[in-house]
Amino acid sequence: MGGRISGISVENQLLTAITLTSLEQIPLSLYSPGGLALVLWFAGCNADCTWCPWAVNVGPRAVRELRVSHDEIVDLVHRNKPELVFMHGAPSIENSQLLNLAKTLAKIVPVGLKIRADALLRKHDVPNILFSVILVEIVDEHEFSSELMQSVESMAKGNVHVEILLVLRPDEHAIKTLLLRMKELCGSKPLPLAINIVAHHEVNEFALVQYVDLIRKAGCSSTTFPESSVSELASVLCPYCKHPVIIRQNARIIKLMIDSYGRCRYCNNRIVSRMPRILHKTPVNIPLM
Repeated sequence: MGGRISGISVENQLLTAITLTSLEQIPLSLYSPGGLALVLWFAGCNADCTWCPWAVNVGPRAVRELRVSHDEIVDLVHRNKPELVFMHGAPSIENSQLLNLAKTLAKIVPVGLKIRADALLRKHDVPNILFSVILVEIVDEHEFSSELMQSVESMAKGNVHVEILLVLRPDEHAIKTLLLRMKELCGSKPLPLAINIVAHHEVNEFALVQYVDLIRKAGCSSTTFPESSVSELASVLCPYCKHPVIIRQNARIIKLMIDSYGRCRYCNNRIVSRMPRILHKTPVNIPLM
């Protein structure tokens, strides 16, 4: 178990940092709200994005590679007791070293993974036995398809907690197109899962309110912009009764209307896969390595 992570895979993915971070800042909304994740950051994304919120669209020469053993990461898990270990940035499920690490960690803590929509469609068979949480990242309206939604729905019906991540670059037309496409899909097949939005700092948050409202009314009521200063955007509605169950602002939790079993206090449906051992209302983001 003491093998080292080389950091460089066939796709030049590098492990560059490890942080202890609030789930809201990943962002995840209906998995352990107020909990902490041990986040493994990978660089080397080969997508041609004009803006990356994670700054992982860089080559191996532009970043410092973090060399760390499996044992050292396991030790960090035991010391920090996170609700989740999350592989963020640009992890590749085709990287055997990453999968071996996930296999080791899954024995002691739930493991999560961010995966791009196009990579999910190429791979199809994400190893669900290793990953308890999957965050599907969509950056372009062309990535929306019935095949993608079928993959998401299939994973959600299993034992995997699935959420969607929409990345909004500072392009008004692209934002409008992406969000309206999301609305169309929600109208045709409502999804009882969280849709998280991350936007460039130049994006006008107040201009997003009408689009988020349309998506919620179309059937995806748990659509949210976790780090927004607008509480109406940052808060999470119950996917069943539509009442606000996680009141937030700037990724800070103001109030939870969820019981200790993850059930909505209004309709009693279970909406949260896992509740945190300790609730951290204020966002946490601590570099560990």
